[in-house]
Amino acid sequence: MLNNEFRYLEPDYAGELHVDALPNDALAERDRARFALKHTQSWANNLTGHVDFNHVSDDAYFRDLADSVNSTSLVNLLQEGGLDYNASGGHGCAVQRYQTLQDPLAPIVEPYARLPQLTLNAQQNYAGANVAFAGEFVEFSHPTLLNATRIVINPSVSYPLVNDPEFI
Repeated sequence: MLNNEFRYLEPDYAGELHVDALPNDALAERDRARFALKHTQSWANNLTGHVDFNHVSDDAYFRDLADSVNSTSLVNLLQEGGLDYNASGGHGCAVQRYQTLQDPLAPIVEPYARLPQLTLNAQQNYAGANVAFAGEFVEFSHPTLLNATRIVINPSVSYPLVNDPEFI
């Protein structure tokens, strides 16, 4: 079995890459592999991004080949990517799904995917009032269960009634 780990760190990006391969596994009678990437990136103008992608070749990969006890119980492998813009609030866009590893003796329902998740947070001072908005849109997707959409909107306005610094 070949296990590889590559880490990198620069001022604007960092990450970790794992690529494991076991060609011609005699017990499983197939090739087996694992790919995992965690990456974060910063660009100019408050824009950042991230990727957290994990994939294995088969459901029994960690039960058979894990190098730690904690890894043997993994059932949902995260596959996520997103962008965030942070200027006068925050705006984000992400997609998230999972590879679900099934145990034939104890099957589980795979989690919903979020395709996409959009968030918006804004705040501004207008004529002495603090005006804020927080919102989220998520599209939940599942291959066998009901699909759904969630929209959350939280606007607010606050205005200080006392302007004396002694009372603040």
